[in-house]
Amino acid sequence: MLRAHLRAGPWWVEQASLRGGRDVLICTSVLTDGLTELHLGSLVRSAGLQVAGVLAGVEFTTRGARGRLEMLGARVDSLVRVADTPRGVEFERRGEKVE
Repeated sequence: MLRAHLRAGPWWVEQASLRGGRDVLICTSVLTDGLTELHLGSLVRSAGLQVAGVLAGVEFTTRGARGRLEMLGARVDSLVRVADTPRGVEFERRGEKVE
């Protein structure tokens, strides 16, 4: 295995394991500003691959990650969406039908 790595913060991509023409899913436990994932996505693209999507356990919707990552053409999904509010962190309710 080639020991040269593409690095982005705590992430790395081993070039030997990559082959062109494949889609990549970036998974993260917490998505905040998306800068690390954006950097990783650019490294993946430079290796000849396409970022198909980003999956997060928790997404902080008020910190701008979704917009940044959609610049890659990647779909962004999360299990839980939270927002920073004056009252603290709360579950995101935009887009939900509230009765």
